[in-house]
Amino acid sequence: MNHTIVSREEPYHGDNSSPFDQVKHTDEHGNENWTGRSLQPLMEYSRWEDFATVIEKAKDSLRLVEGPEQADRHFGKCRSDGGRWGNQQIDDYRLTRFAAYLTAMAGDDTKRAVAEARIYFAVKTREAEVRTNLTEIEVARRYLAALESKQQLEAQVAVLEPKAAVADQFLGSEDTIYLNDLAKNLKLTRHRLITILRDEAVLYADELQYRAGFEDWFCVEWDWVSTIGQHKKALKVTRKGVRAIYELLVEGEWISPDRRRPTHGPPDNRP
Repeated sequence: MNHTIVSREEPYHGDNSSPFDQVKHTDEHGNENWTGRSLQPLMEYSRWEDFATVIEKAKDSLRLVEGPEQADRHFGKCRSDGGRWGNQQIDDYRLTRFAAYLTAMAGDDTKRAVAEARIYFAVKTREAEVRTNLTEIEVARRYLAALESKQQLEAQVAVLEPKAAVADQFLGSEDTIYLNDLAKNLKLTRHRLITILRDEAVLYADELQYRAGFEDWFCVEWDWVSTIGQHKKALKVTRKGVRAIYELLVEGEWISPDRRRPTHGPPDNRP
């Protein structure tokens, strides 16, 4: 059963510096929660539909493990004030701390903001646990586990940051980029990039068809072509795809890390 409520609580504005603290709500029982709409920009999702898909993915994972009732309890549907003029009731979610953590875990790995959200909610979850009636040994154990988890996540952020920066530079606030534009940014011709992706078994001979396992790298959309006066299918690359293709090209020495074509490396006619 879905718990549908209208969001009326005022967010908590304390002295905490984290933006996640600034949009936190606390109910009459002292339970912390966040709305999906408030977390969307903090995790750098430009479209609500895309972030709602992430939330539903996280909810489905909890439903499989703990059942639908627990999933609905942690991921309550609600309505929030919004819309173009800010005076409409729009679809939203009321997320518990645990639900917000699962949402961050289900988010886009290439976004630094998602990694930061994972760190924040992992630490907050541990802090809540140590406020319960635990022995000193158990408190210490959980604290060390939280510290280790935080360090691991920060290490992941350090590894992902250069690749995520490339995706951010190419896409800006968008979530996809045309293959043509990606080739230009990589200082390759469109034909050259397609040839490489075919050689690397990513694309089929038909440039609009990608192989199984690469569904989250690409999407095909209809685009208006003014020169021919009609709509035509165009291949676009997702944020995750940009990062993966960039990594593939650097590892294969098709380009250098600064995106200039190398003066050596595999020849253009590599079989």
